[in-house]
Amino acid sequence: MSESEAKAVASADLAAQEAAELRGQLSELIERAHTAEVRAQEIERRADDLNAELVRLSHQNAELVRALAEAVKSRQEG
Repeated sequence: MSESEAKAVASADLAAQEAAELRGQLSELIERAHTAEVRAQEIERRADDLNAELVRLSHQNAELVRALAEAVKSRQEG
């Protein structure tokens, strides 16, 4: 094997090692992205639940205000 062939083989080996490292890094990044996506979905579901609860409480508070207003009105009339 000539010196230039040996250098080419060494370069190819180095490139293969770097490619393997990059594949490993890519795999880690894909896994982290998936985990982040799952977490984001959990947060969105929780936000939706909290918004629904807020709407429910808002309606409940409106009903209480109406009931209190009616009670005050009936006391004033009676």
